[in-house]
Amino acid sequence: MFISSLSWSPSNEHHLLSCAFDGEVKLWDTRGNVPVHSVKAHEDKCFAVDFFGPDTFCTGGNDGKLKFYTLPKYKMDDEED
Repeated sequence: MFISSLSWSPSNEHHLLSCAFDGEVKLWDTRGNVPVHSVKAHEDKCFAVDFFGPDTFCTGGNDGKLKFYTLPKYKMDDEED
């Protein structure tokens, strides 16, 4: 899998988005080693991903489309309310 783009969250220093040529976008928490969320954003290659506010992101793919997604709310075990 070839990672084509990364984007750090503007609201959480531990969150990072990645997208890849398999069309997947993954949300990573740097305190763990597996993605906390993933979405098949494009059937073909995903070239770009970027946060669009604190809980929304946008992707661009080989299909020529821009797509917007809202991240689910979640809390790591060691986070305070």
